[in-house]
Amino acid sequence: MKYDFEVGKENFKLSSDKEIVQQSMVAQDLNYVNNVLKKDMSGKILDLGSGDGFFQTKVSDAISVSANKDDISQGKLAGFNMVFADAHNLPFKKGTFDYVWARQCFEHFVSPYVALKEVHRVLKKDGIAIIIVPIPLPVQISASTHLYVLDAFQWANLFNKTGFKALDGIQTHRVKDKEVTEDEYIFILKREERPK
Repeated sequence: MKYDFEVGKENFKLSSDKEIVQQSMVAQDLNYVNNVLKKDMSGKILDLGSGDGFFQTKVSDAISVSANKDDISQGKLAGFNMVFADAHNLPFKKGTFDYVWARQCFEHFVSPYVALKEVHRVLKKDGIAIIIVPIPLPVQISASTHLYVLDAFQWANLFNKTGFKALDGIQTHRVKDKEVTEDEYIFILKREERPK
């Protein structure tokens, strides 16, 4: 299935050009992921660091998690399934989700390692995590809300230590009107069982 960035919920409104660009990027990222997986994401999906839950317009059976009360309120008003929670301590049972989608949130977490361990815990056996993070450019590193802007090797090390096998990874470079709009890594990871 190809995705565009039209909004699927009637009462969900985009409030700025920047948000429209972001929603287009989500659609592009989702198209890329579905192409690599050779299937559409289906089953139970956790949208981690979800913002206002827009991702739910693109997939069914998703739960969006945010630690921002304003995002939760806006998402609930739009009719999305929203949960207020911390990525370091998710309120879900082990093996709940088939997929975890985490777009542009891991760089904000106090401990990406602990958050990845939680993602591993809530994924089903052979579950898939999609982690999308900015590449380490000066503008990203200096952003006041970015705690961790790592390179691909550092991310790979974290993924390995937390029980994930990389299925695919790509560095994207989007340009509009000769200006870079987004540089990010997209990692597609498979949950592996770890020896106890």
